[in-house]
Amino acid sequence: PLVVAGYSFGAYVGLKVACRDSRVAALIGIGVPVALYDFSFLRGCDRRLTLICADRDRFVPLALVMAFAATLPGGARVLPVPDAEHGFEGKLAEVAGHVAASISPDLISGAAPPPSSTLVPESAGPGPDEPRKE
Repeated sequence: PLVVAGYSFGAYVGLKVACRDSRVAALIGIGVPVALYDFSFLRGCDRRLTLICADRDRFVPLALVMAFAATLPGGARVLPVPDAEHGFEGKLAEVAGHVAASISPDLISGAAPPPSSTLVPESAGPGPDEPRKE
C-alpha cells in the first residue's frame, strides 16, 4: 500500500489524486489550506487521514482545520504542532515525528486494514495502532 503526504497546496493536489488511487491506504496533509481550496472531495474518500497543522498558522487556523475534520464522514486525526506557523520553521523535527507516527505498522508491513472512521482532535490522542475515540 501507498501513503501519500503533501504540504499546503501540495496537500490539495496530492490528497485529491490519492483519493482516486486504490493503491493508497493513508493520507497525510500538512498545513492543509482548507479555507483557500475546496477539500470537500475528502468527504467521499475512505482512506485513513491525518492532518498536521501549525497552531499559529495565519493561513490555516487550527480551529478551522478541527471544524473541517469534524465534517468528514470518515473522520481525521488532527495533530497540531505547538508554536508553529504555516512554514513550520524550527519545527520540522516535530512535523517529521507526526508523519512517522501517522504511518501505522500495518502499512509498513504491507497489510492495510479497513479505513478508520473516527476523529481524534488532540495531539495527545492514541497512536496510529491504537483504537481512536470519537
